[in-house]
Amino acid sequence: MKLQPVRTTISLSVAAMLLFLASCASAPVALPPVPQVPTLAGTYSGTLTVDGQALAGTLVIEGQGANHTFTFTFPEVGLVANGTGGPTESGFRADVPYSMTCPGNAVFTGRIEDEGQRLVGTFEANDCTGTMRGNFNFTRQG
Repeated sequence: MKLQPVRTTISLSVAAMLLFLASCASAPVALPPVPQVPTLAGTYSGTLTVDGQALAGTLVIEGQGANHTFTFTFPEVGLVANGTGGPTESGFRADVPYSMTCPGNAVFTGRIEDEGQRLVGTFEANDCTGTMRGNFNFTRQG
């Protein structure tokens, strides 16, 4: 009985399998591109609008990842307000305490548009005078 041909067949099968595995390992795999998430950080100018009245101001956002600081400045009413927030699945959110007639808090919920050049959305502010709701639109500067 000859066992030689069996070894040759097994050796050829093992060699073919190794060549196949080697070709699979070295073949580049094309992955879909990772979408770029625009950064929030930057300086913006724009408006808050409540009941048809627009208030011009600036917004400076600093930070990275989930933690950002938001500084709103509205010279017309002498208000500078600092808050915190960051990106969400649908855009961003910021909680901003302020004090005008009395202490209050505003919550800004927005979207990042035009590849990070515009921030648009809504806000709700609550203080001793009641609740104010409106929208905002800020454009990146520089």
